[in-house]
Amino acid sequence: MRAVHYRLITLITLASVISLFLTSCQDPIVVDLNNDIPRMVVEGTLERKQGLSDSAYQKIALRFSQQFYDQSRARMLTDAQIVVTSADGRQTATLTYNSRDSVYETRNLVIRAGVAYTTRISWQGDVYETTDELVPGGRIDSIYTRIQAETLFQPGGIIILVDYTDPGQFANHYQLRLLKNGRNTTLSDPGNEFTLLRNDEFFNGLRLRALPVNDEVVFAIGDTATAEVVSITKPMYDFYFTAFSLNRQGGLFNPPPSGLPSNIRNTTNADRFPLGYLGVADVARRSIVVR
Repeated sequence: MRAVHYRLITLITLASVISLFLTSCQDPIVVDLNNDIPRMVVEGTLERKQGLSDSAYQKIALRFSQQFYDQSRARMLTDAQIVVTSADGRQTATLTYNSRDSVYETRNLVIRAGVAYTTRISWQGDVYETTDELVPGGRIDSIYTRIQAETLFQPGGIIILVDYTDPGQFANHYQLRLLKNGRNTTLSDPGNEFTLLRNDEFFNGLRLRALPVNDEVVFAIGDTATAEVVSITKPMYDFYFTAFSLNRQGGLFNPPPSGLPSNIRNTTNADRFPLGYLGVADVARRSIVVR
């Protein structure tokens, strides 16, 4: 219901903007886009990574939002305290700031299925809080390459594909990630809501063959490609779908003029609400060296 509510707000906002354009010849309107109050922007996913060497590593990034016309690098928020606890009381982890990578991190938190996790962020007297639980995903059966012909909509070259088996007992929503030589290639651009986000409405419990992870990214011989199929919750799916649809600035930390709905709340002062999303997800990962 929250996703529908925010979409309704977006439609109303768009209608208002259209109305302003239609009447602009009669009443000039000046909008000041430089008065936006900097807010905390949260980006992170607590991930279950079964069978992977970094299964206990978790990271969260905190930055300040920027004014609409500001194209400078976002300023990091470095003096917060972040603690994650499991609902059953068996796990507590404190994330500390790593100035080299500009993230808060821990190497001692293995995410478990069937357990909710609460993240509390304390900063300048306020406490921000969110709770989430992963939806178990499937597995990547194989990863391989294919030569793609150049078109008006995609580059020509070597692209990455995977075969993936979806679990039949869950309604899954997925985010596709592709790393090129260790760097995430994901951009929050319009159009990616249809290529990098999927739900299993039409393939629940089936095996997907030759699924392009991101056919806008091509590789050269010798490159390392890492594909991730990430099972995320429906609210997290809705958040990224909206972000990809609206964001034309090229990054989550340089957001559109209207803030996106967040699952994080300020428990001490609702007026100082944060931006961004912090979720729990299930990650399937495979890598390949392009030959």
